[in-house]
Amino acid sequence: TQYYMWFIHVEIMVFIGFGFLMTYLRRYSLGAIMLNFLGSCLMFLVAILIVGAAQQTLGTDQRTIRVDMHLLIECTYCAATGMIAYGAVIGKATPTQLVWLMVALVPGFALNQYIVVFRLHILDLGGSNVIHLFGCYYGLAVSYVLSRNVPAHGMGHPKKTSSYKNDMSSMLGTLFLWVFWPSFNAALASVSSAATTGPAVRGHAASEQFLCVVNTVITLSGAAVSTFMTSVLGGGRMKA
Repeated sequence: TQYYMWFIHVEIMVFIGFGFLMTYLRRYSLGAIMLNFLGSCLMFLVAILIVGAAQQTLGTDQRTIRVDMHLLIECTYCAATGMIAYGAVIGKATPTQLVWLMVALVPGFALNQYIVVFRLHILDLGGSNVIHLFGCYYGLAVSYVLSRNVPAHGMGHPKKTSSYKNDMSSMLGTLFLWVFWPSFNAALASVSSAATTGPAVRGHAASEQFLCVVNTVITLSGAAVSTFMTSVLGGGRMKA
């Protein structure tokens, strides 16, 4: 019960947020959502074995994988990493290529996470290193390989266009990601009491999850306002 709500929030981000975010290409809307659905489910299942083994058996005497809510959230994070990489190859990879790319990402994710978190003991709540950077560079590397023989890496391709409806659906995905991002950051944060970790807030113990949520909400809101203001100052328009 401690993790289920956070798990559902992260699932919404992966399957709905990233799914609709990828609909920005005019001729790749439904296909983008369906491939997001397929790729996320596939990586989730493979990650149960590979990420579970990396976290629970490497360097220990344990020989079995315990499937619990904590592991399921980690596997959903792995799927999110794949969807970040997917954004760099959308429209370039065939469905078959995409399936293999997503499966190949899982061992790399598990190894990277094991080194960063369990060997180097780096606190990476929100996955800046393990999820976002790894997914970004994996996707860019694959995109470069797939389009290395294409002029300008396909930037001038006639099908690389969007439309008003695509922008609307993609913005919908962005809003889902924005709303649930505090849960993404706080899902696996400890809920230790303020008696051992920090000051009380309004008479209640301040948990690390609470602090993650508050910090993320304030940061997201400030970033949104700053982005709109920067757009206006940079010559853009913001009409009611």
